[in-house]
Amino acid sequence: MCRIIRQSVRKIRKPHRCWGCAQKFPPGTQMEYLFGDWDGEVSDCYWCMDCSKFVEAIYKHTKLYSDCDEGLEFGEVRSLKADPHYYEIPEIVFTEAGLPYPSLDKIDEELSA
Repeated sequence: MCRIIRQSVRKIRKPHRCWGCAQKFPPGTQMEYLFGDWDGEVSDCYWCMDCSKFVEAIYKHTKLYSDCDEGLEFGEVRSLKADPHYYEIPEIVFTEAGLPYPSLDKIDEELSA
């Protein structure tokens, strides 16, 4: 069971890694901060704005991670964005998050390389 205790958008003062994509962001970047209780473990994390919007759209338009108990592992959003066809993520999720939807041609090229 998860319980968000505090959630806000912050301008970070030191480098942080996004929980969703594992990318490192420099000071001065706007990131979403979450502090909460995940299965009895109190912790916090930062999300880049792209991943935050993407996950919100996933919750809204799919049954993926609809139960907070499933949770997202560190860096897992990167896989979801890279291969939405495999995870059956509809294009509307990308559109709503303001991200380009990867074409099947690009995925086929990466697999053959």
